[in-house]
Amino acid sequence: MPFEEIKRPRMIYGAFRGADGVLLPDTRVSDSVFFHRPENIRIADNVFIGHFTWLDGTAEIDNPRGHQISGRAGIFTHSSHDSIRASEGREHEFVEENLPGFKVGAVRIGEYAFIGSGATILPGVEIGARAIVGAGAVVTKSVPEHAIVAGNPARTIGDVRDQAHAK
Repeated sequence: MPFEEIKRPRMIYGAFRGADGVLLPDTRVSDSVFFHRPENIRIADNVFIGHFTWLDGTAEIDNPRGHQISGRAGIFTHSSHDSIRASEGREHEFVEENLPGFKVGAVRIGEYAFIGSGATILPGVEIGARAIVGAGAVVTKSVPEHAIVAGNPARTIGDVRDQAHAK
């Protein structure tokens, strides 16, 4: 097969609809984003969601206007890492939300926040307005407004207001 025939992800501009069905003309979403339980994912206008991103809507994900999620990021609202041990191998007998050890927590991304490529946001985390999450960061705790976080686990390494005045 010639290289030119290989499907490449592409950005969908102005064709995405919010939870209320209203067209979001300034929102850009890759056609390679995976939405798990999309009925729980709220997206506002002027949002960018990059290629191969995973959005887990087991609990609500709130995406207010103006933030960016780079490619290959993962936003997770549930964790079943304790479920197999807690259910003693009977996990198939339970409805997901009632599974012993199943942890669920909504995620909120603040206005004009930036999530770097490959970052992972875990259940129950809130990313403050205008915060920056560095590439590859694993965010286990909420991030204050204007903070710059990086690493695994993510920790605060700066403030965007200081960076704006550093020029």
